[in-house]
Amino acid sequence: MGEPASKKQKTNKPDSFFSRDFLVQHVRDIISFYEPRAVDSTGGFFQSFKIDGTKFNPDFRQIVSSSRMVINFMLAGRLLGEKKLLDIGKHGLEYLETVHRLKDKDGYAFSVRKHEPEDKIEQAYGYAFI
Repeated sequence: MGEPASKKQKTNKPDSFFSRDFLVQHVRDIISFYEPRAVDSTGGFFQSFKIDGTKFNPDFRQIVSSSRMVINFMLAGRLLGEKKLLDIGKHGLEYLETVHRLKDKDGYAFSVRKHEPEDKIEQAYGYAFI
């Protein structure tokens, strides 16, 4: 059987998961994980990380993650008043528009490898994030 309730470890639970303070800190925590390791100076974002922050599969990009990273950095920059984060978001947006974008089809590649479109099948799931 499990431990009695009195022996269980207590956690520091916020008063409200919906409080502004909790949510702003949560945004800071997420951004502090990605900011130092996600930006690829050659374009876009590294998207695959182990729990300790180690990168893996660095050449692979997927439109859902590319789009989410853009919106995360842009909204965090706006919320936290940090232009640097807005600039990181713009860096990712430029990648979406120049590498994921399939100019000949007026569409977007679902995945990219080594900065070249890999999966050119246009998927509604991917478009939901653009």
